Amino acid sequence: MEFTNGVISLVPVTSPDFPGLAEVKLLYYRAFQPNERREVSDLVAQLEKPNFSLLIIQMYEMPAGLIALWQLSNYLFIEHIAVTEQFRNRKIGETAIKMIADSQEQPVLLETAFPTETIAENRLAFYERIGFDIINENYEQPAYSPEKQSKKMLLLSNRSTMPDPIEEIVAEIYKVIYGQ
Repeated sequence: MEFTNGVISLVPVTSPDFPGLAEVKLLYYRAFQPNERREVSDLVAQLEKPNFSLLIIQMYEMPAGLIALWQLSNYLFIEHIAVTEQFRNRKIGETAIKMIADSQEQPVLLETAFPTETIAENRLAFYERIGFDIINENYEQPAYSPEKQSKKMLLLSNRSTMPDPIEEIVAEIYKVIYGQ
């Protein structure tokens, strides 16, 4: 899955020695709190799974961010998206998400932190501004490992009507993405 609009490109990482992956791993580590992410080695290990894609967001061929995606039964799930500090506030994240969503016949889902802090409120507002709605306010992101904790999150979709009941969607996310 590769996308480009001439300025921004979404390039799939195809191997652990892929050019630009070192920058992506550093961004991943910095952008997400420990309970909100895998260990970096576990992220790279996901590359072996056929329904997982790690995309480097490039702006004029310079690494500007990352998107981790899962193709599930009836929808695409964005597990993580982050833009490097030097490229923020240029609508890169918005453009990347829209490029993916516009290419899909099926809904695109993602999680975001429950808005208890300003940064979480801003993230939720960002997703709502680009067309995502909350589909589950009682969603809890499972722990990525036994040493980590689960986290109360919101589940969002770019479609107000989902093809499956929310319980089935959450069960598939838990099983496929979190191994539970």
